[in-house]
Amino acid sequence: MQHEAEGILSSSGLSLDWRLSGQAPHETYDDLVVVRFKGDCRLTPAPPIYDELGPLASTYVADGAVQPFSDVACDKITASVRSAIWGKDFARGDMLLGRALGRVLVHELVHMLTRSERHATEGVARPALSASQLTAASLRLTSADLELLRSYAAATRP
Repeated sequence: MQHEAEGILSSSGLSLDWRLSGQAPHETYDDLVVVRFKGDCRLTPAPPIYDELGPLASTYVADGAVQPFSDVACDKITASVRSAIWGKDFARGDMLLGRALGRVLVHELVHMLTRSERHATEGVARPALSASQLTAASLRLTSADLELLRSYAAATRP
């Protein structure tokens, strides 16, 4: 997940500094987003669920302002990944799940860092990501999203 998220964001000028929730209360941050992973974030054998609807993650909005807090629905993402893999893909299931989690995380980071609810028409910031998009060899940010993130990165550098 970290590798995928950092790879997608690499050309934006942003770098991620990962912390577990137990580390956060002991440090001070100038720029912080909090992402909570809910459910089981492991790819375990289970029958696929084809009628699972709803968002894979969500970022909080209060009084019309995007907040730096997000929830990731691991159970929905693992079900989606499970529905996209077959045969030999199961041998690399953990890698594919990490890829999917990284893509969903970056999607939410775009909302949180740009303080916008807008979506792109393509790429990782599109309104919905299919199982095949979550697991495909590549899924990147659009040039418009990269520019927004570069502007954000430039504005937050000391």
